[in-house]
Amino acid sequence: MMSDQKQEATAPEWLPKWVVVGWGIATEVLFRCTLRVSLWIITIIVALAPPLYAAGVQPSLDVAAMTDLVNKAGLFRDLFYVTVVIGLIGFCGIVAALFKYERPNRLVSIIYAIGILAFFFFIVYGTLEFARLVTPHGEAQLVPELRVEYDLRILIYSGVMGLVLELVLAFQGE
Repeated sequence: MMSDQKQEATAPEWLPKWVVVGWGIATEVLFRCTLRVSLWIITIIVALAPPLYAAGVQPSLDVAAMTDLVNKAGLFRDLFYVTVVIGLIGFCGIVAALFKYERPNRLVSIIYAIGILAFFFFIVYGTLEFARLVTPHGEAQLVPELRVEYDLRILIYSGVMGLVLELVLAFQGE
């Protein structure tokens, strides 16, 4: 026999209360996610534009081909410096979130801890790699293909981590 009383759906404990509207996601969160990710993408495009333009590379989704052309132009160090930009954006985002009055839940705290370590690595590694690739007279320097592949992976990992962090911060109300 069914009761005439409606049972309220309860949201998982780890979701902030303002996120849940029934079982859907609030419009405010979707707007915040869209805004944060859009601004993040614009920032990365602006950081990538100078080395791509200077190398005469047409932007495409073939990242390996673009990277190869930039390296042949001797501007790989400038392209790789985007890793530092992504690291700084992520690190500053986490620090700003930690200084809020609300204590994040356990899952978000773990994401922040991993993020702090990863973004610190991206900042330090990116800066050291950029400094290593600078020649004394500012001449173009070709980077060995194996090194380009490794650094490109680091650049992609930093981008994915940065994008995930932006989504976490949006869901946390930042």
